[in-house]
Amino acid sequence: RGKIYNIWPFGAGLSASIKFPRNSRIVPFRYTGLNLLSGYRFCITGIGKESYSLSGVYYSVGTAIFLDRLYNDILGIKSRMSGTYRRIY
Repeated sequence: RGKIYNIWPFGAGLSASIKFPRNSRIVPFRYTGLNLLSGYRFCITGIGKESYSLSGVYYSVGTAIFLDRLYNDILGIKSRMSGTYRRIY
């Protein structure tokens, strides 16, 4: 049976989302981008005699799907079909 430990994580970070250009020749790239996340995590643990270091700098890099562009394109297609085209940003 495992022990139960109290861990209290605190942190501060910076997040950035980069969108690929809208006029990309490759259509799926219009809706994707890059997410960057970096920061510092500080953990207070109630472990007792055992010492684990869970505090420190962290980073994350990943992809993102921007639904606002997809939504705008779907609205644009619907409005072009109905004859009332209006671009929404």
